[in-house]
Amino acid sequence: MQTNIPILNDFLYYLLYIKNFSIKTVKNYSAKLQAFFYFSIEYLEWNVQPKDLNVFLLGNIKESTVIQYLIFLNYYRENSPSSRRRFLSIIRRFYKWLFMKYPHTLKNKINPTSNLPVVNSIKRLPKYVSLKDAKRLQNIFNKENSIFYIRNNTIITLFLNAGFRASELININISDIDFNNKQVSVIGKGNKERIVVLNNKCMTSIINYLKTRNDSEIPLFITANNKRFKLNGIEQICSQAYELAGLKEFNYTVHSLRHTFATYLYDSSKDILIVKEALGHSSIEATEIYTHVMPEAIKNAVDKNPLNNIW
Repeated sequence: MQTNIPILNDFLYYLLYIKNFSIKTVKNYSAKLQAFFYFSIEYLEWNVQPKDLNVFLLGNIKESTVIQYLIFLNYYRENSPSSRRRFLSIIRRFYKWLFMKYPHTLKNKINPTSNLPVVNSIKRLPKYVSLKDAKRLQNIFNKENSIFYIRNNTIITLFLNAGFRASELININISDIDFNNKQVSVIGKGNKERIVVLNNKCMTSIINYLKTRNDSEIPLFITANNKRFKLNGIEQICSQAYELAGLKEFNYTVHSLRHTFATYLYDSSKDILIVKEALGHSSIEATEIYTHVMPEAIKNAVDKNPLNNIW
């Protein structure tokens, strides 16, 4: 039962003799907390041994470290959601005890687990468009197939490059766009305002589209009748884009474009916290679905296997 981490031993003693946990349960707590401590030392690049961990060091662990550990369990250990829930439950209980036992020492610290939601089961991976097809979709409309081809291409481009929700996109006003800082203010889920960063592709598309406008209407995107778009109008444009690209059979939706943005953003950054902020998610669990390894990446890795070229 004893470990080489004194502060962990204190907690295990508390579970065993104060909370009357079984020896089997306490051993489970010990193993999982040691794994978390070893990860934290490595991740935070602390020049300490596990036995040197104390209330001061553990009190400096932040929520982001716990999140990265859950991602590590998911992505590298392939732990199920239920397994990650157990890990998080144990870490929560430890920090609840730590802040209860050392209230004065930790009075200016924040419990890193206090705002973390429960890890939910995720049954399906998001459906996203291949990179080759995503590039085609941005310019799929032209003079031959649409009167409003510049507008329609701009809508597709903003979905793919900025990850807007459809409800956010239709409510953008021209005045919401900060052209100098390349960003736009939108109202997301829960009526919360968030800032969406626009890359050069987005800015160029918006500017070119606005050159076609001969009115002073407030909405960024307007219909042929100079009215603000409704959701079904956006859905029709996306559906037509998929049909023109020969992708109708895959049953992609408007939201598939947001999934595509998130998938390639994670693939290029490998930082789930960046993706979380870019999507405007309130919890990391909603973003974790984008940590899957893409089939293209698996194929490339297999093809690069040195044994592949031995005949």
